[in-house]
Amino acid sequence: MMRTPYRQDSDFNPSVHQRPLLAAWKRFLETGQITADVIPPHIAESWKQSRAKGVDPFVCSRSARLDPGSFERRIADLQYLIYIAKPFMEKIYPSLDPRRYLVVLYDAEGYHLLRMGRVAAFERISGFHIEGGICFGENKIGTCGFSLVKKLRRPVQIAGCEHYAAFMHRIVGSYAPINDPVEGALMGVIGIAGAMTMPNQQTLDTIASASAAIEDSIKQDHARRIFSVQGRTLQTMIDHLDEGIALIDREGRIAEINLAARTIFGLTGEDAKGRRLEDILSAPEARGLLSLAEGDSAGCDRPLEISIRSKPYAVRGRPVRDPKEGDIGRMIDLKALPPSARSAKRPAADQDPVKPPKESHPPRNPVRETGATKVFFDTMIASSSKMTELIGLGRMAARSGANIIIEGESGTGKEIFAHAIHNESTRRDAPFVAINCSAIPGELMESILFGHEQGAFTGAHQTHIGKFELADGGTVFLDEIGEMPAAMQAKLLRVLEEKTIERVGGKKVRRVDVRIVAATNRNLLKEIHANRFREDLYYRLNVFRIALPPLRERKQEIRHLVPFFVRQFGPLFNKTVERIQEDYYRCLMDYPWPGNIRELRNAVEYSIAVLNGPVLAAEHVLGFFRQPSADGNDPADRTFPGGPLPGLLLSELGDAAIRNALSAADGHKTKAARMLGISRTTLHRRLKRMAVQGPPQ
Repeated sequence: MMRTPYRQDSDFNPSVHQRPLLAAWKRFLETGQITADVIPPHIAESWKQSRAKGVDPFVCSRSARLDPGSFERRIADLQYLIYIAKPFMEKIYPSLDPRRYLVVLYDAEGYHLLRMGRVAAFERISGFHIEGGICFGENKIGTCGFSLVKKLRRPVQIAGCEHYAAFMHRIVGSYAPINDPVEGALMGVIGIAGAMTMPNQQTLDTIASASAAIEDSIKQDHARRIFSVQGRTLQTMIDHLDEGIALIDREGRIAEINLAARTIFGLTGEDAKGRRLEDILSAPEARGLLSLAEGDSAGCDRPLEISIRSKPYAVRGRPVRDPKEGDIGRMIDLKALPPSARSAKRPAADQDPVKPPKESHPPRNPVRETGATKVFFDTMIASSSKMTELIGLGRMAARSGANIIIEGESGTGKEIFAHAIHNESTRRDAPFVAINCSAIPGELMESILFGHEQGAFTGAHQTHIGKFELADGGTVFLDEIGEMPAAMQAKLLRVLEEKTIERVGGKKVRRVDVRIVAATNRNLLKEIHANRFREDLYYRLNVFRIALPPLRERKQEIRHLVPFFVRQFGPLFNKTVERIQEDYYRCLMDYPWPGNIRELRNAVEYSIAVLNGPVLAAEHVLGFFRQPSADGNDPADRTFPGGPLPGLLLSELGDAAIRNALSAADGHKTKAARMLGISRTTLHRRLKRMAVQGPPQ
């Protein structure tokens, strides 16, 4: 029977949009009778089975839930399914309304393994609490998306009261099977679950396409395994060859590799199998090797040449075919060449190893060296629980390869965090290119990011390579992305979707492989509501969101940051600090730090600059706090919570502190006293004791 079409301009409500079906559901629960002209046949059959199996339509049975230990074991056993499906789930989710949709994965028995989305918002709207380890089998939950897919073995959409359980009546979902393309068995089910969303064909088409793509990925993975059919005998044979031999599948992953090739790539053991070439070699080397492997050079008179890890090699590529699968990859032969055999015109290792560059532009290495500061999460100072949690999230984000937004006030360390993500990712050997969006005039931004051709505009006297091309294979750090003009946001979105760029004034479409880490000190959701930032760009970037807290919310880290900065600046000023007094820390702990870690770093640098002995004390930082502030306020107005220097005793004020205050106040004693937090009379007393006469008033 045909499903009644739904209007798409309102929230889904079964009591409104499915009134006849809701009445038929209630009648079935009371009498067991099916209203045939209302209930679709496949739903009616499943309701009957659910009732026969004793499923409670009002309560999610405890037997439907795995205990934590069993769930962990199931997750461990099904890592392959999760590994294959997760990248496709990550691609689907950014295109959905995050408040209403989840992307979900079940195993072949219906156990919920993985979900992506704002679970709390979904549960609040749908009224159904989703958690890992719940079984959505027909004998546990009754009629649902999983049970229908398992029975019908095709994509299905299920809406509201078609579910047997009342607690799922606000859910509208589209689900599709993941079948083993070799054995034909059901491996799992992938779905898009909507909370009070209208049924629509688009989500059904999307999830059907995703399941087909996952099955194709499994098929390709199976094809990779064909390389190993001859097993250890073949491996022993190729390991005894002098040439490097590598079998590369259609996805650019290494399926087999001999000892010589592992040595060429700088690897040991079996750690190369299953890895992509770009994870092992530099981006130009991997791109060049894959380009050569695409051709069939087995019959060429002379092999092509390539540079890998600064050494020259002759390379031949040939296709590998399977009788059933057809072309399943390429075999690459690598043979070392003497250095003298290289042509003087052949590009260096840091340029494209196959094609010499046609334009003049800065080499890759300086970009990498100047951009890729060697910061790692292990070297970051993080003593607060919040920062420890964020570092864990950062490590996860680094491994994922997904785009990231880092939020935080100015000076909280967003770029440092971005460096750590890059350096712990598979792109760590490729460039890290930082771009400050707020510092680039809007009319020049496209040229700077994507490059321009000679003559593209007045003053374009030569071709310019853009930052995205320079970062190919690496990471682009877009600082202050909230400042990016709206027109440029649309162009950036297109680049993220298509992974291609066009230089200004050019016609050639160029593929670029970059990972975006964006940073902002603005609330981008507020910017979206104010129509200053594109919502679609936000969700394309916001796969991982890392919000760095200000220093005032993690002041315990000051006692760890200060010694670090002291060690950094001491040698620069040829100063040695043997001890840091408690009054120095007390000054720092009582200050609100509007400039965050950057301002703390400047304060310590100032302290080292004015230090006149081996002990760092409060008097050495007072002058820093009396300088004009960024907001232009009078330095005397920059007070600490509860007063200028709470808890600082007069006896702790050294002569240097008083001289610094007088200097900062241009000799005005009243102003200097206010800076020091003492009365003018007390200051006079100290000046007399110091035998110092201030400038005339």
